[in-house]
Amino acid sequence: MIMTNKNIPKRLSTFILLLCLSAIINSCSIKKIKKDTKQPQQSNNHVVTRLKNHPDKKPYLDFIISNLEDLKKDKKESILFLEKASSRDKDSLFLEKKLARELLSANQTDKAKKLIKELSASYPKDVDILGLKAAMYILNNRPLSDIIEIYKTIILIDHDNQKATIALGYLFEKTGKSEELIREFKKISLKTEKNFFLYLYLGKALLKEKKYDKAKKYLEKAVHLNKNQLEAKRLLIESLKKSSDSDRITKKIISLYKDIINANHNNIKPIIDLAFYYRQCGRLKDSNREFKNLISKWPSQKKQISSVILFMIKKKNDYAVKLLSNKIYEESEDDSIYMITADLYNRSGKKNKALDFYDKILPNSNFYISAISLKAYIYTELKNVDKAVKILTASIKRFPDSSQLLMTLGNIFEEIKNFDEAEKIYQKGTTIESEQLWRFLFRLGVVLDKKGDKKRAIRSMKKASTLNSDNPNILNYLGYTYANMGINLNEAEKLLLKALKLKPKDGYITDSLGWLYFKKNNLEKAKLYLKKAYSLIKDDAVILEHMGDLNKRINNIKKAIKFYNASLELNPENKQVRNKLKKIQK
Repeated sequence: MIMTNKNIPKRLSTFILLLCLSAIINSCSIKKIKKDTKQPQQSNNHVVTRLKNHPDKKPYLDFIISNLEDLKKDKKESILFLEKASSRDKDSLFLEKKLARELLSANQTDKAKKLIKELSASYPKDVDILGLKAAMYILNNRPLSDIIEIYKTIILIDHDNQKATIALGYLFEKTGKSEELIREFKKISLKTEKNFFLYLYLGKALLKEKKYDKAKKYLEKAVHLNKNQLEAKRLLIESLKKSSDSDRITKKIISLYKDIINANHNNIKPIIDLAFYYRQCGRLKDSNREFKNLISKWPSQKKQISSVILFMIKKKNDYAVKLLSNKIYEESEDDSIYMITADLYNRSGKKNKALDFYDKILPNSNFYISAISLKAYIYTELKNVDKAVKILTASIKRFPDSSQLLMTLGNIFEEIKNFDEAEKIYQKGTTIESEQLWRFLFRLGVVLDKKGDKKRAIRSMKKASTLNSDNPNILNYLGYTYANMGINLNEAEKLLLKALKLKPKDGYITDSLGWLYFKKNNLEKAKLYLKKAYSLIKDDAVILEHMGDLNKRINNIKKAIKFYNASLELNPENKQVRNKLKKIQK
């Protein structure tokens, strides 16, 4: 299979195109007239008008007007005057290059293609024109190999062309062609000692191939060329760690870490890496010093430190996570570190590790109740409901007025379809003075509805609505219940329209409104809202059933069968849908 630009992810394709265009900016642009930010826009417009009316029709005036129009972001006018300038000075290669670039950036591909083709024929070794040609190839979805060849040509002509090196390195790297990158860049490295990105990409590729000594050689050259570039130093550290141990190597690694830290004191990861490296080297005093430096940043940089912990979790470095979390807690006595770490493990799917950290939260902590609730949910996910109920029940005895613990216990009973126990818990929740009273009334209404007690369910929902009249979920539940029962349809319509106004892109509320109109026999509106609900949520059994009912009503039997079957795939135990399908297939 020929690999074409279509095989490149959109972000990669866009990146290369921008790079192609930017690669010629330096040589294709003269100093632009700087826009005076203090000067009103009207003044610029006045200048442009005067220049357009100037009797002396010289190409430099058209060029100035083009630049001013570009500052105004009027691309069409900018290109128009650039074309005039180019036509008046047919010998200006500069103007032709700039025009080609502007045509490409404005996506006027036909004009750009023609101009670039003419320029390429006349100047086959001009690196700017080759860059434009590469951009044109990307827009035309030419094979990736053709684009790579252009960049190879550019670098062979101009060994130190940094931007072409970035583009070619990026293409090789993102398409997994490490061996070709190493082969081609090694050839170029014999002809130049100034191309920083050439050495950087070579070092990265050799690291990937586990050729650590060779990677070190090129990365050292990269660092020598650009001492401010931190990625080169980070990669050099990685290669040095794979080298044979020696005091010289250790000192070099520590020195590089310090350079990276000094370049940006808010960059947390190198501080953590250095602390662990000292520990690995047996220099515990130095390690503890770096940890203290890190912990001093904990209150203000929790987010950054948390992102490093998540990185460690993904790398399966549980020892480092535990050590870092414990160090932060020991020095700061802030147990939010345990909550954060537990949450990161939980979100990463490592439930048992999450439980270990939630266990570190003590009963006197402000986070204790939240930790118990989250532990209970994890035990439920792990199919250990008895354990979840046990820890919640014990904690409720200790904290009988905790609405959070009661809500969690009710949710778990509801989830395992023990509606009688869920009802008891939610009823108990309604007796606690709490801002969460409406939530208990709402969940109680849901459970009563699931038990088939519609009257009490509606009564509970109405009480919840009086406490929180703008909650779209309560409004939706009431409106849909009325619609399903075929009662209070006008009130139901008001409730559902209000709910949809509050959550305009909610598929469930949209479905409820469509179902209401279906019940009112307003098939035009029913079709409008039910189809929209289906476009928003395609994998809900009830929405699919409603689509089946709608199509059955309008006598579109094939579609009705399709939707009923789709609903049954999601909920095979739904006898009502199965019976509908049997009747329609007779």
